[in-house]
Amino acid sequence: VLRALERADDSVALVFKLRGVVCQAARSSFACRVLEQIIHNSDAKVAAFIAEELLAEAETLSKNCYGVSIICRLLEHSSTAASTTMLVDAVLSVDVAALCCHKFGHCIAMSVLSNGSQRQRDQVLAALSGHAQRLARHRFAASVLLEAFTFGSDQEHSLLA
Repeated sequence: VLRALERADDSVALVFKLRGVVCQAARSSFACRVLEQIIHNSDAKVAAFIAEELLAEAETLSKNCYGVSIICRLLEHSSTAASTTMLVDAVLSVDVAALCCHKFGHCIAMSVLSNGSQRQRDQVLAALSGHAQRLARHRFAASVLLEAFTFGSDQEHSLLA
């Protein structure tokens, strides 16, 4: 499929044939790579289509190893798109501190800190600031804290300290 996408004259038409199965594909190790490649090589319209489909299962996919990688790619390549913003907002609408502690979910929190909007960054920072000492000792949340200190401003650093 990856080779077909690279060679196809009208790869966008080929991509839109995935309509209705994107959430299922997001749970597969092989199909996940295809979705990541599509996000990487396509325009914002195609990335928006993927984000819109993932929105239906945002919470579940935010804790799935393959779903997380797709959400992170969307943040990297189309963070300002309305559909990506809605997807990330849906992920952050649940317990952000728990997301930071999750084996796979913490990757989304890290990606939000480096690529997300200021409002989304503030949500992650607020979750971290309430429990910074406890989270600093947590296996996964410590990585999110490190990312916050790496990409954060001096004001954000003082909020976490």
